[in-house]
Amino acid sequence: GDPEIITDGRPRNIGQWQIRAVESFHDSQQGASRGANLLFLLESEGITFCHLGDLGHPLSSEQLEQIGAVDILATPVGGFYTIDAAQAVETVNQLKPKIVLPMHYAIDNGMNVKLATLDNFLTIANLPVNRLDEYTVNEKTDLPNQTEIVVLSRSQSA
Repeated sequence: GDPEIITDGRPRNIGQWQIRAVESFHDSQQGASRGANLLFLLESEGITFCHLGDLGHPLSSEQLEQIGAVDILATPVGGFYTIDAAQAVETVNQLKPKIVLPMHYAIDNGMNVKLATLDNFLTIANLPVNRLDEYTVNEKTDLPNQTEIVVLSRSQSA
């Protein structure tokens, strides 16, 4: 295909998607350790999806204002180069999405990476959890009334 690589916060329309980014950092020292990070917001059909990327610090009030209302939030939860479980819960509480997709956590894959497991986030978050192979939202009315966590499993097929 003809992919468009987005490296700045300039708003753009790609197909049915309105895409914008909010500048942030990959660490808690204003990027001094690991550099910049972009938080991506994708909007279509009245639904806003926010991907926090490798966010490494709590969101500022200015960033929260730039992000605005979020329906679906993909957030790192495993710490080690990104926010940890407690910071992820704080971010969820600030943004109040309907769906939380945890990412960037330890799984049993033989790699020796110092990430926390998903269980720590799930315990601290204390929200309903749905474990699914896939999750589809066709319209805003498909979203739950209260915040839920959706854990997407990896395919186990050979």
